[in-house]
Parts: sequence; C-alpha cells; structure tokens
Amino acid sequence: MKEQDQNEYRLGRRRLLQGLVAAGLGAWGLAGHGGIVRAKRSDGDFWVDIDPLETRYRVGEPIRFRVRGNQPFYLYLYSLDDGAGGASTLILPNRRAPDNHFNANRSYIVPGRTVEFVGDKPGRERLVMVASKDDLSFDLSPYRPSGDFSLIGPEELEQLFSAKGIRIRDRGPAVEGKNVVVREFNLLIEEDPWQRPPLDLPAVFLSTAKYQYVAGEELTLLFGADRPGWVHLYVVEPGGSFDWLETRKVAADRTERLKTRVEGPYGMHHLIAIYSEQAEIKEERIAAIAIDPQRAMDAPPEGFGVDVQTIRVSRYRDYSLSR
Repeated sequence: MKEQDQNEYRLGRRRLLQGLVAAGLGAWGLAGHGGIVRAKRSDGDFWVDIDPLETRYRVGEPIRFRVRGNQPFYLYLYSLDDGAGGASTLILPNRRAPDNHFNANRSYIVPGRTVEFVGDKPGRERLVMVASKDDLSFDLSPYRPSGDFSLIGPEELEQLFSAKGIRIRDRGPAVEGKNVVVREFNLLIEEDPWQRPPLDLPAVFLSTAKYQYVAGEELTLLFGADRPGWVHLYVVEPGGSFDWLETRKVAADRTERLKTRVEGPYGMHHLIAIYSEQAEIKEERIAAIAIDPQRAMDAPPEGFGVDVQTIRVSRYRDYSLSR
C-alpha cells in the first residue's frame, strides 16, 4: 500500500468507526473572548477542568482533551444533537473505555489510545461534561449502540442524570458543587479544504478491559467490524509463535464478546483481530500479519482489516502499573 493510501486508510478507519457518533466534535467553542468559562472557587470546593489539546481542529482530525480534578472523580462526557429528533451521544464511558474513574491532582488525556473522536462534517455541536465524586453506574444496555458509543434520546439522558439527583439542563456553562461539576461547551468543526473522500476499506476493532493480566485470569475480548463478514482472533506470544482463538461471523457495527483464560508464557502478548469477507484465511497470510502486527494494522493487505491490542501477562500482579 502506498504511503498516500496508508494515510487515507488511517483517516478513513477513524471515520468509519468513530465518525458516525462523534459528528460535530471539533475546535473548542470559545466563550466570551476565548477563555473557557470557569465557576468561582473557594477553598474546599470540588472542581474538575477539561481543556482541548489544540485550539483548532478540522474535519477528520482526532480530538483529545486534558482533564484534571482536585479530588477523585468519575467523568461522563456526551454530545448533544439539537436537531429535530436528535439523539445524544454518550462518549465517556464507552464500550472500549468503560473505566471512567480518575485520581486527584493528576492530568489525564481523554479519550485514551483505544478510542478517537473525530468530526465528520463542519458545524457547531454542544458538548457537556459531568464529573461526580460518586460512580453513577449507568445501565447502558437498553440504549442503541453506535460503534463504541451509546445513542440516547435527550429526555432519556436527562432522566438518567436526574435519577442520580443531577440536573443537566439550563444550569449555565459552568456549575460546581460539593459532589458534582457540570460544564457545557460549544464546539466548532472547520472544513478541511484538502480533505479527500476516505478509501472504502474494511475497519475492525478489538479491545480489552485492561493492560495487565495474571496467568490464569479471565480475559474478555470485545471485537467487531464496520461491515458484515468474518473476524479471526489470534494471539502472538512473546517468542513470536501465534495461536488461533476464534473465528466468528459478524454483523456491521455490532460488538461481539469472547471470554477466555490468559495463559503463559509471561511477557507481552499481541492480540490480533483480522477482518475478511471469507470464513477462511490462508496460513501464510496470518503468519505475515503476526510477524509485524503494527505494520499490518497501519497498512493491511487488500480486502482485510487488522486491529491489535497488546497485553502484559505476568505471574503475579504488578501493582506499580495500576492507576
């Protein structure tokens, strides 16, 4: 695959998986003369700040935020569609990043490396952050999935928070309290004059709940693709050998689950998801992908999609890697 095609594939892959539900995220909407609105604070107040890493974004450009609080907190982030019948998109937590707890006095980048937000069209959207000292423990199973995220009607979303004693409507741009912080922002996506239509290449995703596992521990894999076909799951061990885990027929934009047990040898294991239109893949093709999984993910063979998740398997739990 040529370098130009590789760049188009990376951009297209982001749009196919995240662009559907992250439409409208872009450059930070400026309040007043360009500053982010913050509530007045006094000693002992609970506060959480969230800022974009860049001041301007274009269509298709990944968007990340820096978040920091003075006390441990749970972060909930969603976008609002003000159009007729529009649904709200719950961005955090999501199916790839269910852990939305953050420690005090540390800066975090959200979303993490497993999820990217991109804007797929120019225009304005609204983004709302709710930070709470308590885990709100939302049950998202009744709501319609869209890729990694959940689509929720505006009234249903309001009811979710109001059931926890949190009012999210008509609170103003920045509200801070003893246990909850609510912030609302206007977001602007600028059109990219150099943008080209993405290549119609298959996109596949694979994720795990965490990075470190102990041998014998249960492991749940979440995987899927953006179109009907087959997903083949393999693991590449530290020595380079690879083993087959599962081959499953998948539907478009549907998340599948596979539960298994982590086994030795100890060290870094690469979990690989390969999309194909057919139920069978030649072994030499699998071997070529297993030799350099990262390269295969960035430039997959024609007609295939590849995603890689790396985990560390140890004999004992290493608490120094825990957050």
